[in-house]
Amino acid sequence: MKINTLLAIVATGLIVATGVNSMLAPPPRKQDGPPKKSQAKKKSISGQAACTIRRATFGGTESALLRVQKEGVLHYIVLDLPTDNPLAPSYQSAWLDANYGSAEPSIVGVFPTVAAAVSTAANLCKRN
Repeated sequence: MKINTLLAIVATGLIVATGVNSMLAPPPRKQDGPPKKSQAKKKSISGQAACTIRRATFGGTESALLRVQKEGVLHYIVLDLPTDNPLAPSYQSAWLDANYGSAEPSIVGVFPTVAAAVSTAANLCKRN
């Protein structure tokens, strides 16, 4: 009976020590997504700044091509320009804020078709 009491006391001591250890340990670091790439890795092989092309679909046939510089990367956005939705400008603004934050887009041009805007974006953003 004494051996069982001794084992129970040791087990209780280990549980208490584990609890105290976990409470005193620093919290794990929260990572806000994938590790940031260094500026040196954001250059393409040809020496140009890295770039992306995105399409923001809101309907309509006309498209605007926007250019945004964010964190060393040049982003080209093909933004649909619907004429039949009066709420489209607020949706577009919310989309741009959600994706690019305070970075200010500049208008490259307005095109009669989505294909023309995508083609221009592809010519401006040469891939490796």
